[in-house]
This record gives sequence, structure tokens and C-alpha cells, in this order.
Amino acid sequence: MIANKVFNGYVINTVDIAQAYLNAPIDGDVFMYLDSEATRKSMKLCKERGITVTNEFLDEKDRIIVQLDKALYGLQQSATLWNRTLSNAIIGMGYKKCTEDPCIFFNDSGEIMIVYVDDLLLMHKSQERSKDFIKTLSKYFEVEHTSKEASYSYLGMNIEVLEDKISISMKGFIDALLQDYGNVKPTKSPATENLFVNNKNKYEEEVTIME
Repeated sequence: MIANKVFNGYVINTVDIAQAYLNAPIDGDVFMYLDSEATRKSMKLCKERGITVTNEFLDEKDRIIVQLDKALYGLQQSATLWNRTLSNAIIGMGYKKCTEDPCIFFNDSGEIMIVYVDDLLLMHKSQERSKDFIKTLSKYFEVEHTSKEASYSYLGMNIEVLEDKISISMKGFIDALLQDYGNVKPTKSPATENLFVNNKNKYEEEVTIME
């Protein structure tokens, strides 16, 4: 899909939505208590503002009980609430959700968007149209435009648009793994160049594997 759009002159952009779940309204009554430190600071703030916190707002351990207006990370329903919030915003901007894959949105101009939680991959007919979309989306959420010229990173994939081809790899993700695991030697995967396997599934030449 990405290659097809690039070869037809579409431009790619990637964006990230900051603190995504916190933008989703809660559908129902959800309460939580603040920990001791948060309760202490809240009580101090209430006192400074002349607000009296009565016992009905405290639990048995004198922790303040609050009702949530927006979703929080860790709530079971937060992912669903966020997806609904983002989908409604995108549909309100003239897009339709793909019935076969709800993570894909498209409009009547053939422009496509791929959504994974708070990471968006945009494919528009021009940079101007992409900028207009990002500008409108920024009215709803805090958006970071993460594209850099002709090189893009999306869900661990490195996407590079060249003059006559498009390159998609996991180089950045793999490099990060190698760094996390320390002094390891990278090797080609799943096999080295000029490797042949006979019909008995035995290697015809020695293969170097990671130590």
C-alpha cells in the first residue's frame, strides 16, 4: 500500500499524538483515590483556595476520592475510549473507516491514513494537504510531526523514499535491540548471501550465526 501510493506521487508523513489516552472522555462514572502524597498536596491546595474537603470525599484512609472526566493509562477501557475519540475526529475531517481493517482510514480523494494507537502514517497527494490535515488535527490533540524529509520512522520501521524506489526496513529497531543487549555481533538474517538449501534441507555451505 505504501509503495503503491509513493509511486503514484503521494507524500508520506508521520505524526504522534501526545498523551493520547488523556484526551478520551470517560463514558460512565469512574472513581479513584489519590495516593497519600497527592492527597497531601491536594489538601494544601484546597486550603489555600478556601475549599473545604468534607469526609464524603475521603476514603477510610483519608485519601481524596475523585471522579475522572478523561481516561487514564491503566484503565481497562482507555484504549477503546481513545480509539473512539480519535476515530470520531478523523471521520469528522471527511475520512471513512475501512470495514476490513479498522486501523485504516481513507477519503474520497484516495488519500489513506494508517493508525496504530497514537501513531499515524499519512499518505496525501501533496505536502500542503498533509500540513492542512495535521493543522486541523492539532485543534483536537497535541500533535508532533515526526517526519524528516524523505526518511520516516513508523512502528519501528524505517521508510526511505528514494528517486526510483522505496526502502522499508527495521534497521532502527534492530540497532536499538543490539544496543540494549550490549556487546553483540549483528549478522544477516534470515540467511547470508549465496546461501543455498538442498532438497534435504541441509546447508550446502557454512552459515555464520550470532555468537
